[in-house]
Amino acid sequence: MNRRRSSKKKKPGKLEAWQEVARRLDGEVQLDRKEKPRRVTFPHDRWAIVLDSYTVSTGSSTATYTRVRALYEARSEFRLKVTRRNPFHALAPLFGVRGVPMGYGRFDRQFFVRSGGPDLAKSLLRGSGVGQRLLAHPSVSLAVTRPGKRIRKLVGESVGEVQLQKGGVVKEVALLSEMVTLCRDVLDHLLRLGVATDAPVPAEL
Repeated sequence: MNRRRSSKKKKPGKLEAWQEVARRLDGEVQLDRKEKPRRVTFPHDRWAIVLDSYTVSTGSSTATYTRVRALYEARSEFRLKVTRRNPFHALAPLFGVRGVPMGYGRFDRQFFVRSGGPDLAKSLLRGSGVGQRLLAHPSVSLAVTRPGKRIRKLVGESVGEVQLQKGGVVKEVALLSEMVTLCRDVLDHLLRLGVATDAPVPAEL
């Protein structure tokens, strides 16, 4: 008896998923020397949004993350970090780390928010719909932060970075597309809030 062929579609690999996201959102896939996907770059106005993945080692194990990032010229030192809540966050005040409540119960139950600019954080997360979209993907973290030392050494301290990140190698085209479009929306809203300018950053991630 012949076995029935599975009706399930084969899931795309990393390269196929990145190529499809690039096709949908007008991005450009860059390959490394081994012809493996290194990154995808998406132009957005005068910014460049980059999709890539990286691996960190703890000595005994490794962890891989997928991230979407963009640099922007900053008008202020606004910083924000939104991560999914875990049991350790209940102990955070004991170490002087306090979260910023958004005043939206479902969001505050799911996420721990840190920011030195609580009003701007609320405008971004509540006023623009970014918070609602994060609720649909609670495993995705969001940060508005300083870029690494290499970038700051090239262009100075007046530069910020938007970063969305998820653990693992994400191959879901819909989720990758959402991370890219969410990065676009965060940049646009930072511009409206006066946090960012639309000037290009003379450096690449």
